[in-house]
Amino acid sequence: MKPTENYLKMCEKAKKLQEEWVPEYLDQYACRNTLGAIIHYYPKFTKFNSDTWLPRQEDIQKIFQRETGLDLYHTIEAFLTWWLEQPKDYRPLEEYWLTFLYEVIYHKRWNGEDWETNP
Repeated sequence: MKPTENYLKMCEKAKKLQEEWVPEYLDQYACRNTLGAIIHYYPKFTKFNSDTWLPRQEDIQKIFQRETGLDLYHTIEAFLTWWLEQPKDYRPLEEYWLTFLYEVIYHKRWNGEDWETNP
């Protein structure tokens, strides 16, 4: 997956997600420089403060499963139930999964710039 600028921004602002990240081999992450975002894959288990983890769908699913105790089948069922209520546009599924995780588990909604508490 080549992350969109919006997904990169969503991940940068997802502080809880970033705090809990323990790098694993081949995790995808971004590190911004003066030219913008550069995407890397971790060749080793090292993390720097400027790194932003870009979780894959299966990473987000595992977090949701850990937080809820649901198995994969019921995790996907919960996601699809939620997804059917969402406006459809041409976003990558990772953006939908991250939004789902933050809305359901952390009670936050993406406003286009940051995660805000969902009333």
